[in-house]
Amino acid sequence: MIIKKFLLVIVSYLTLIGQSVNALTFFETEKICPLDNTKFKTNEVASYSVFGKRLDLQPLGALVAPIPLPICPNDHFVIYADKFTKAETEYLQKYIYSDEYKKLVAEGHSSYFLLAKTFEYLKKDPLEIAHTYLQASWQVEENPKRYQEYAQNSLTYFKKFLELYHKKDDTWQTSQLVAGELERRLKRFEESQQRFLQLSQLPEMKVNSITKIINYQLELLKQLDSQPHEIPHDKR
Repeated sequence: MIIKKFLLVIVSYLTLIGQSVNALTFFETEKICPLDNTKFKTNEVASYSVFGKRLDLQPLGALVAPIPLPICPNDHFVIYADKFTKAETEYLQKYIYSDEYKKLVAEGHSSYFLLAKTFEYLKKDPLEIAHTYLQASWQVEENPKRYQEYAQNSLTYFKKFLELYHKKDDTWQTSQLVAGELERRLKRFEESQQRFLQLSQLPEMKVNSITKIINYQLELLKQLDSQPHEIPHDKR
């Protein structure tokens, strides 16, 4: 599952600090498209290092974020799993071969955006769709219009998740922090400020590392700062 690969990068942030640095390297591999059986060669990540992390969870270091996924050359299906059942491929073909999907490809949308749209069609969990759109937003930061669209889609699904999920565990806490970050990046300063002020009063959020992130966000909001920022070393 793609979200597991995403979490692997985040976990690597905790394990690689202080260890020897691994350069970003790739290896060539052959893939078979699950929908039309086309064989093609692609490069996959072999090694990388994470040195830091942004407030929107994008890892920083000797790596490509998000991790590139194989894309079929003919139908542009983003291969997100190792195996697919016959029933799954037949169901996926209905969407991937549709005019709607072809239009998205023609418009030049990023791979993770196409994947998020596929997950919407598959009615995946809102949190998985939210994280997929979030990673898509990292791919298009140089395009303000696209970033706005992708980040808004991610925020929408984080909100859907938070409406349904009431257990205030690590997943809930992270989702709240990312939702507030996306609101800030989208220049919804009042919404973001209200969220972080409310979170600051919750017992579940009174953890040193979380408190420091909330305070840092509130500092950025006072300055009407909508730019991406790394989580500073002394604020983790």
